[in-house]
Amino acid sequence: MNINREEYLITPSTYKDSKELEAIITLYQNVFGGEPWNEWWICPDCWRNFPLDFEGECPCCWSELKQYYPDDQLEQYFEELSNNPLYKEVIARTKDEIIIWLTSWWGSTLDDLNASKLCLSGPDFQKMEEKILTLYPDFDPAVKFFYLAEVAVDEKYRWKRFASELYHTLLDSVKQDESKYIIVRTTKKTDVPYKWLKKMWYQDVYDYNDDQQRVILIKILDSD
Repeated sequence: MNINREEYLITPSTYKDSKELEAIITLYQNVFGGEPWNEWWICPDCWRNFPLDFEGECPCCWSELKQYYPDDQLEQYFEELSNNPLYKEVIARTKDEIIIWLTSWWGSTLDDLNASKLCLSGPDFQKMEEKILTLYPDFDPAVKFFYLAEVAVDEKYRWKRFASELYHTLLDSVKQDESKYIIVRTTKKTDVPYKWLKKMWYQDVYDYNDDQQRVILIKILDSD
């Protein structure tokens, strides 16, 4: 689908408008419930994820699956984001729909990010730090990071440069902050967004070696 720049707007997301919130929830569910994440169903015992079309119980522990992102849980999640000064969100919208939602977490140290988002064990965290030091010998783990938390792009608008524009909108603001590095966790199961991040000069620093093929990447802010 082709769309001209004049046909959409980039604006902050406040979650105060009920229709906007409903649209973001639907977009979030469709994106992360679909490929490559397939986080529509979750096993409450082993925490494995399953796609929308999966039927039956968890094959390893026979537990009844639950919806990964129910509406009420997402409403609470977005309310918490709106009240957290470390988070900033932007959206791209046409006159009819929201096509991209992007959220970022500002001003956190690597330890804080690991405790809340990356969830690495002590040895794995040390392994990641050692890898970062090979890329950036003057790396200081106490400096603030810009964490690119989540990007949800409507499937029919992918690879149309919309996410890149939102990314650079946030990046312009980040450069005015004290953050020195950008860090992101994504998946290698698909070309989107892993190859896009590699094109933006991000470097792999940790591989989870899990079913989702998740990987952590990092980039120094002055390496555009």
